Amino acid sequence: MHEYNTTCIEPIFYEEADQHLRNMLIFFEMEFGQHHSVTAECQFTYGLVSLKIGNEMQGHEAIKSAHAIYANNLGEFDEKTKEVEDVLLKVD
Repeated sequence: MHEYNTTCIEPIFYEEADQHLRNMLIFFEMEFGQHHSVTAECQFTYGLVSLKIGNEMQGHEAIKSAHAIYANNLGEFDEKTKEVEDVLLKVD
């Protein structure tokens, strides 16, 4: 399991990543739909970055949404679904 809380990356890079991921999420939702696994991957990453920069509510909602998509598309016992679920349990 990855440790998502530790890093030596400067905060400004996370803020920039947050902006890019928001744009990517909009693109993926338009291109692939809101319930596609590619969209879920972007939501998961966006959620992690949001948590890192202090947007806990926004990050938690994005990760929850990614988990729901993965559980629906891949099944609740899939490795990726379980990874996202583990992260959700850690941030609750």
